[in-house]
Amino acid sequence: MTTKKTTLKSVFLTGLLVLVPLAITLWVLGLIIGTMDQTLLLLPESWQPERALGFRLPGLGAVLTLAFIFIVGLLTQNFIGQKLVKWWELLVGHI
Repeated sequence: MTTKKTTLKSVFLTGLLVLVPLAITLWVLGLIIGTMDQTLLLLPESWQPERALGFRLPGLGAVLTLAFIFIVGLLTQNFIGQKLVKWWELLVGHI
């Protein structure tokens, strides 16, 4: 009887450990996409995509979110990545 409890508990916790980070990621992406859509409204009217194109372009917030994530990744990889490599070389040099 104890093994079934442990197995059920283990399976439940494993499912939870998979679903919670996924739900948090989707929630954060939803917030970022919503924020990107709202920031487009801060542009002057003549620069807003709906006015410039003459029609609503759905998904523009998602495209801006992907571009933003890409740029953050690029900057992080280049600047922080180089600093980490230098720090690691100094550490290895001391050893």
